[in-house]
Amino acid sequence: MTSPNIDHLVLPVESLVVARKRWRELGFTVAPDAFHPFGTSNACIFFSDGTYLEPLAVHDEALLHQSIGAGNCFVERDSAFRQAEAREGFSAFVLRSTDAVTDDDRFRQSGISAGNRLDFSRTVVDEIGSASVASFRLAFAHLGSSRFFAFTCQRVNAALPTVGPSVEHPNGVLGLDAIFLSTEEPAGIENLATMLGVRAQKTDHGHVFQLRNCDVEVAMEMARESDRTRTLPADLRGIGIRFRVRNIAETRAALHEASILHQSSGDCLIISPAQGQRCIVEFVQA
Repeated sequence: MTSPNIDHLVLPVESLVVARKRWRELGFTVAPDAFHPFGTSNACIFFSDGTYLEPLAVHDEALLHQSIGAGNCFVERDSAFRQAEAREGFSAFVLRSTDAVTDDDRFRQSGISAGNRLDFSRTVVDEIGSASVASFRLAFAHLGSSRFFAFTCQRVNAALPTVGPSVEHPNGVLGLDAIFLSTEEPAGIENLATMLGVRAQKTDHGHVFQLRNCDVEVAMEMARESDRTRTLPADLRGIGIRFRVRNIAETRAALHEASILHQSSGDCLIISPAQGQRCIVEFVQA
């Protein structure tokens, strides 16, 4: 198996209105709300490298619970995350796929399947207001955690924007550079390696998986800000996202203009979690 590509990241939020405001303040262009046929909705942030963020909210509780009862793995895992993480955060990464059926078979044979494959369609509206029906197939992997999961996404007839206003961001972001996870469980690393089909490289504080378009960095310990003592996080969880930007000075200026508090570490700008953005956000020069 060749090294895979990240397709998108799932970011559960309580309110798309609040999330849209926050991500716009961070300098991102946010797409119009879209609705899934199983009770969730999103307001995506697309990038020119073909990746995107998916801020995700619950818009129909009754339909959501009905979908969980029917074995919908996506909403089941999303609900488990919200119960464990107070409803907001960074819950999943998604790999780009050309054959989710084969992915599902591989996960089952490897003993890491998280549940039934999900095939669904929904209406999408493009930048000029034209509507069409997009279809997807998802295959889910269990990473041994209620706080984080992963799946592959096959776009049966759905294209991602890579040019145009939807991928142009005032902060100059071009795409993903790295995602940050943490765990104390070796099984979490093993399941990640199986799911990704990539060997982990050891670092001073954990492991890194080098994918084709984004690194997955997993810390095995974290420092508490209160007393600086080391603590091991429990099961696998999402911590933060690092973005590549066109010009870091341009990004810094956009943050200053929006009065966004941030720290500098070398050539990297770091923003702490906030409502609507419950993960660390970093920007680094491309």
